[in-house]
Amino acid sequence: MIWADDSLTMLEPSEYDKYLIKEGVIDQNYKIINMLKINDRILKRKPIDKGIINKNKGVEVTYTRLDMTNFNQIITFLNINSNHDVSNSDIAYIDNRLKKTIGRGFCVFLSQDIHTRINPYALNVIFEAKDGSIIDKTNLTNADCHWEDYYYVLAKKSKKMHEPRYRIRPNMPNFKENELHNKKYEYEFELLVDENGDIKRIDSPKLYLEEESDEIYQRTKAAFLNAKFYPYIENGQAKPFLVKQPVEIEGEGGSLISKIFKNIFGKK
Repeated sequence: MIWADDSLTMLEPSEYDKYLIKEGVIDQNYKIINMLKINDRILKRKPIDKGIINKNKGVEVTYTRLDMTNFNQIITFLNINSNHDVSNSDIAYIDNRLKKTIGRGFCVFLSQDIHTRINPYALNVIFEAKDGSIIDKTNLTNADCHWEDYYYVLAKKSKKMHEPRYRIRPNMPNFKENELHNKKYEYEFELLVDENGDIKRIDSPKLYLEEESDEIYQRTKAAFLNAKFYPYIENGQAKPFLVKQPVEIEGEGGSLISKIFKNIFGKK
């Protein structure tokens, strides 16, 4: 088998890749040869997914899948009546936060299968004010993705993958009750772990969208810098993996619960 990108030989086909080959949608080289059958199924599903991604700014996203390879996102700023009312901070939020986070999320989604890496996929994004007037727009394709950043196993609950385990657990900070103001803080960190179990990158996309950077978050994030996992072994080979780690921190009625630490898959 010859690849345009030799690094693709490192990948194993996903279950969805195998399904599409079986259905005759893609060939043995993962190239799309007939997507009409899949398009019919996609269009029969609920076409729109909508939700708020930033409560403070009133940012709503409407997501639509047009067919197998094309997606639309409309980002609506409910607190901006018209594109004439856009401030410099709004533009900075779009350019420095939203575009980067959406692009990264799109590439993470496409990285899970081989056929989504080698066939043209596109995401059209429109940023609009409450009245529908356009503030900005951008178009992303999988050609914009740097696949070398995504050669890892995405940790998720399955029969195939055991739950990642800490070899050295995070040294969580001891917050004083007056620092927490009787509030509950909930974070979800994405930890990129290398073949040796060392944490190479710590992200928090949801927090990034919410534009929160408080001291509680910064100190909690720092606790993971020296944490280590046991290596993840698949087919006798250690592989890097990405795992989501939920964390709750809460102070209650004079009795401080300095940390409520959930496990990898969300159970306390």
